[in-house]
Amino acid sequence: MTSPTPITELRISISSASFPSLWVYKAAHCQDCALETQCLTNPHNVRSSRKISRDSKEHLAIIAISKSSQSQQRLKRRAQSVESVFSNLKHNLDFRRFNLRGMNQAQGEYSLMCIAHNILKWQN
Repeated sequence: MTSPTPITELRISISSASFPSLWVYKAAHCQDCALETQCLTNPHNVRSSRKISRDSKEHLAIIAISKSSQSQQRLKRRAQSVESVFSNLKHNLDFRRFNLRGMNQAQGEYSLMCIAHNILKWQN
């Protein structure tokens, strides 16, 4: 379930070896929300918040999957095909941060950098 109000007020990360990640979120105006009783553990508490966490064993499953030979081959192919593009954009074209604000402008700027990368690739 997603909150209809923007979740902007609180975001705390808690990490440890036994529990990899825990994020605590609180929306700005939970008191006015019709879904307050479904979303929060104790809606009458002023400091009530919703906890979103990962399964404590999930990181072990990810490690086991990443050690398989098939995923290692896939990672090698990705390193050859995808990572070189990001490396070229970052190091050769000096594209380390966006100059424009907003998602649409950043997407446009990134598209221009991809066009520049492709033109340089065709040139060579």
